[in-house]
Parts: sequence; structure tokens; C-alpha cells
Amino acid sequence: MKKIILFVLMTFIISVSMTAQNEQEEVIQVPRKSAETVYCELTGTSGFSGKSIKISFDFGEQGHYYRASDDNQLVDEQGKVIGFSSMISALNYMAKHGWKLHTAYSATVKGLGGAETYRYILTKELDSDQSIMDGITLLGRYKELKEKKEK
Repeated sequence: MKKIILFVLMTFIISVSMTAQNEQEEVIQVPRKSAETVYCELTGTSGFSGKSIKISFDFGEQGHYYRASDDNQLVDEQGKVIGFSSMISALNYMAKHGWKLHTAYSATVKGLGGAETYRYILTKELDSDQSIMDGITLLGRYKELKEKKEK
């Protein structure tokens, strides 16, 4: 009697195990869109008083206004520059748009009276249907679009 119960129990365990393996094999793999890593550089330069900071953004697509300038500042939908009180507030803003901090470093610019320059390198994974500038507008780009509309 014990052998029969043991045989039935073993048969049950084997059949359950085989069913579980078959279910695992039937899982359909959804192909993932290919992702691309993109980079952005935040450059913050403190004023001579040390109480203010100017933050410029480089996405590598600005073209003629690559240098740190007013045209490389972020603007809202009305073209108003988004002011950041610190590099961290700019970093938090970018994090809300899916960017992650990769590297941070600083340097003193001797020719500008020892002004400190802070640089943050950010990364983001983009799917093939996304743009590096999704949800972000630079002042220079806003001006270009405004000029085209006025013509």
C-alpha cells in the first residue's frame, strides 16, 4: 500500500513539474525597442558675488550657439528663461525629464577672477521614437522658431 501511495505521489509531482516547465516555455518574449544612450552637459558658472549661478545646457545639437551663452538656457513654453537657484535644482529638473547624473566636476577659471565653473554630465536612454530634446527647449531654439513664425 505504501508503494502505491509513493508511486501516485511521485507521478503527481512529476506531472506538476512538467506542466510548470511547459508554461515557462510558452512565455512570449516581446521585442524591446533599441535604446540609445545620449548625453547632456550642464555648465554652471558662479557670478563674481558668488550668490548667483548661470546654468547653460549642451545637448550636442545646438549648432552655432554651442558655447555657454544665454541661448543655451532652458525656457518654458512662453520663452521665459527657467531660473535655477543651484546646480542641484537644475539637476532635479532634468531628473524629472528622465536624465541621470553620470559625472560631476568643477574647475576655477583664472581669467575670470577665479570664478568657479561646475559641470555635470547627464545621460538618458532614448527609444528610437524619442528625441534628445523631448520636453526641453533652449532659448536659442525658441528664438529661431519665433522668427520663423513671424515671417
